[in-house]
Amino acid sequence: MSIKFSEVNDSKNINGETDKIIGKQIDRIEEIEGNVIVEACELEGVQNAFRIRVRIMNTTPIESAVTVTRDDVLSQSFLSTHIILSAENGEFISDQDPADSWKPFVRDCKKTNSWPILIDKNNTTVLSSPIILNDYPQINTQSMGNLFDSTEIEEALLLHVNVLSEDEKERIANSDEKLRAMLNKVSKVTPQEAINLHGGFKDHNPQNFKKEKG
Repeated sequence: MSIKFSEVNDSKNINGETDKIIGKQIDRIEEIEGNVIVEACELEGVQNAFRIRVRIMNTTPIESAVTVTRDDVLSQSFLSTHIILSAENGEFISDQDPADSWKPFVRDCKKTNSWPILIDKNNTTVLSSPIILNDYPQINTQSMGNLFDSTEIEEALLLHVNVLSEDEKERIANSDEKLRAMLNKVSKVTPQEAINLHGGFKDHNPQNFKKEKG
């Protein structure tokens, strides 16, 4: 399957406190072309079992490819590309914790900048992303809710925002309504709430629990 994203150019003025134009935000995405190839190969010696291979290739032609820099081609790159596979009459095998009988086949699977995980307990959906997650990911019970788009790593977002200068925060707030709302939410997070996001250790040993209760 071939995919193509058209070039996008959008700009808008940034106004200061007196409504005077103090800058311009320019959003630009170059035209991107690519191919998605999905293949299924039967596993030798195992009935009704297949190895699924997905390849996403960027086929966008680049001018002066010999001298162009990495930064120059970022606007024509498939950044943060995710793969989602779903099975109607079957189930996927965990890449992280396969049963012993599946381990030899899983070891033969190759992953390049994308790591697959199981999403649902029925093992009918796989998500492969550029970051490593655990099977059956869930929102941490310590989460404070949606700070931006419900996919953010909250502790990282708080740390990144808190190292911004007040001038940088103001420019960000003036550039986008959703970013302004995010900054307002982050500003209300207390130091203790931020510490709670850092994680912790819970002892689930029943013997230790009895000792504490006794």
